[in-house]
Amino acid sequence: MPCAACQEGFVWAAGEQAFFASKGFTNPPKSCRGNRQARKNQREMGSNGVRQGASPDSCPYGEGAHGRQGSAGNTFRPAPRRQASTITVEPGVSTSGQILKVLQDRSFGFIQDDGGVEYYFHQDGVDDDFYALTEGTRVSFVTDSSPRGPRAVQVARDF
Repeated sequence: MPCAACQEGFVWAAGEQAFFASKGFTNPPKSCRGNRQARKNQREMGSNGVRQGASPDSCPYGEGAHGRQGSAGNTFRPAPRRQASTITVEPGVSTSGQILKVLQDRSFGFIQDDGGVEYYFHQDGVDDDFYALTEGTRVSFVTDSSPRGPRAVQVARDF
């Protein structure tokens, strides 16, 4: 078969035919393997000749995450960095809401106030029995702020 890109003849090998069939492709390739690989490399490269997404500045995993390999050859990447919360609350305001989730094995949970704002709370900030708090329980609390975002302190069940 002649290649559509370079007009040279090429052989569509049995292994390539099996690969195409396994992917569900019904038409034979129009270009030779070398030109297909060159097009693939060109798609992956940016206009500046650098692979797209490989820059540490644009990587969601942060600088230094590329190229660290484990003993089995696997690349390890840390989880994407979370942005600091942009929600600000006025500290010291008493309000009420309900428990969204309690992670008792990790000693913290989340509360949603009546206005829809979510607050983080820790076991140390609970005036009541921490282990008595369950999802849907109505609570009253005092607002506070933390680097993670809105935080609830002096959490107590409403009776």
